[in-house]
Amino acid sequence: MAASSWNFTLDDASPFLQYWPTSDDSYKTGWQALFDGVKDPLSAACGTLGVGNSTHVTSFNGATISFGFYGDAVSLYGGGNSSYSVSLDNVPATFQPPSDNVLFTKTGIPLGFHNITLTATPQTNQQLIFDQVLLSESLPSGLSPIPMTYDNSNSTLQYFGSWQVQSDPQVPDPTHIEPFHITSTAGSYVSLNFTGSVGVAVKSSRNCGEGAYNINLLDTSTQSSSVLNSNTTTRWFMGDTVLYYQAGLSPNSTYEIQVVNAWGNNFNLTLNDIVVYQASDFVSPPAQAPSQPEDLHAKVNRLTAGVIATSVIAALAILFIIAFMFWWRRQRKRTHDSRDITSVEKGRRSFVEPFPRGHLTVAEIVTNANTKSRRSTDSQTALSPATITPSTSSSLPSTRPSRSGTTGRQTNQATSPVTLAPLDVNHIVELVASRMDRPGQAPGDDTAPPAYPPSEFGGPSSAHPLTRLAVNGSVRTVGERSTPSTYTSPSTDSSAGSPPLAHAPHPLPPLPYPLPPPVPEKS
Repeated sequence: MAASSWNFTLDDASPFLQYWPTSDDSYKTGWQALFDGVKDPLSAACGTLGVGNSTHVTSFNGATISFGFYGDAVSLYGGGNSSYSVSLDNVPATFQPPSDNVLFTKTGIPLGFHNITLTATPQTNQQLIFDQVLLSESLPSGLSPIPMTYDNSNSTLQYFGSWQVQSDPQVPDPTHIEPFHITSTAGSYVSLNFTGSVGVAVKSSRNCGEGAYNINLLDTSTQSSSVLNSNTTTRWFMGDTVLYYQAGLSPNSTYEIQVVNAWGNNFNLTLNDIVVYQASDFVSPPAQAPSQPEDLHAKVNRLTAGVIATSVIAALAILFIIAFMFWWRRQRKRTHDSRDITSVEKGRRSFVEPFPRGHLTVAEIVTNANTKSRRSTDSQTALSPATITPSTSSSLPSTRPSRSGTTGRQTNQATSPVTLAPLDVNHIVELVASRMDRPGQAPGDDTAPPAYPPSEFGGPSSAHPLTRLAVNGSVRTVGERSTPSTYTSPSTDSSAGSPPLAHAPHPLPPLPYPLPPPVPEKS
């Protein structure tokens, strides 16, 4: 089965990307965010609306951008006239000189979790410009993630702590204004439970005066978690950015994501929405109650208790069914014992009912059959194929049902002793044998109960066991997923070119970047 590619773009303005030593300060001492639609961006005041496309610029030797991702291909876009290096999974990477705004591209990476770092090494009057990153993941053919957006006002989201609802004409953008949630209290958080997903993203506005946040992703199926610590501090006001993104989730796992305000003390955290990327063949709305931040052990204990309780209830139900079937078969047996047989249809195998007390047992009849005679310890009783009904009279039935199907009638009238007809031992043996072989016959009192219930109630011949708790003992990191066996790796030849952008990058200015001189400090 051929593989398809799923691409996700992270803009340079996303705080998911880790800038060092600073993310939005002077380009001479770290990274500085610029918007091409703002006049004199280097002297923009705190809270200035970012207009146009953003880029990050640095002239600081050793400035880095790093982030983790799940996928099998990655591309970095930007420009400038500075030299730089790239390491992938802490190993220096080789690549072609930048062209067409592509700083670095790598395909054919083993599908899984990776980390990448871009390091700027500019010399005097050189700058490195970073624009965006494109992440790619190969998926089995036919699997196309479906984005499900949970707006911040969706009742599925659970808010804890102190939150308010506000609105702004720039959030999330001027053409689509929606209310957002905001908190300035440390420890306040919002939670969402979901399943059947391959990825998740958190979106929020950014503004001057906002602080640090934590993202906790709990995989309750594998008892594992991951944490992102970052901050939204910036001099710009941006209506909608990606705070967090994680791919590589398992559709069979249940997750809880928590967005926590880490700073507080009047440092704000806002939420626009949470996007869950559902597997195309597994769409299920979340409905679980949230837990406290990183309260994974309590959640696992509750899940374990639920599994045990369910197993106990199932076991009791099965035992009840077994007991009922055993009782029912015994009752059916007793019903047969009390029923008179007055006729035997032609063509059907005849049988005798259990004998009254005081008569020969089956074992005695079989033992004496070879001698064609019968010894009885009770000379006052006789055996007849017809059922004997107890009465106050000592008389016995005087007639015997014939094999042709005619009936004999028993009388309770007192008569003188009669002469018994010769006993047909061979016929009795035949009847005993037919009784022992008759299908569906209920077991006698001296027969042990069956070791297992019938297959329709979960016996050994059924496809499912009576009680069995299946526990997956494998432990993996959050979102670990096996590589599809039909996966076909893309070409690793760098000459094949970079993957297409999710949207065309804005044209970068000529090199070197025309940075205006810093604004002189007022004395």
